[in-house]
Amino acid sequence: GKLYFGGCGYTISYKPLLGKNQHRRFECYMHATLQIPDCCTYFSADMLEELVLSMLIKELMLRGDAGKQKESLRSFQKACIEKLEKELAENRNQRELLSQEKADLYESYALGEMDVVSYRGKADGLTEQNALLSVREKELLNELEGIREEFRKTEEDIRQIIRFSRMEKLTQEAVDTFIKRIYVYKDKRIEIEWNFRE
Repeated sequence: GKLYFGGCGYTISYKPLLGKNQHRRFECYMHATLQIPDCCTYFSADMLEELVLSMLIKELMLRGDAGKQKESLRSFQKACIEKLEKELAENRNQRELLSQEKADLYESYALGEMDVVSYRGKADGLTEQNALLSVREKELLNELEGIREEFRKTEEDIRQIIRFSRMEKLTQEAVDTFIKRIYVYKDKRIEIEWNFRE
């Protein structure tokens, strides 16, 4: 389901070793109907698998090198995560202090140490500060979740690259992991649309 002929855009059908077929190959069943000159009628399955495997290994090596160079990006992401976690902890501490201050304020009011107007003014101020801190906490959590997800995806990509970088035979798992589509052209040229996150 990932192979297409570049000339006509139709998917490629697989022809296994059966009867007269002495070689595994991919064929275009639409060629006889459409008669598109640039369309490839068939392509050797063995040759296509070798080409895709060599292109995939080359791409994995390039991505692996780029991943090594991204150490500074990963360090930056880690630093951002630590900074946000620290700010989030400070925010939560401030909210706890405000809650305690509001409780103390109410106790003073209940003991008759302040009048209603003073109590209400201070209590409303503390409630407003708490609401602002609550909004900031949600913003921090969203930002933190975004950076953590970005960091996780980068780590996952690197793990997948390392895992598949020494393969000797093309597997369906490798194709599903790294390749969206493969286009085959008449001049035995192929193009691969990768499934990597940029």
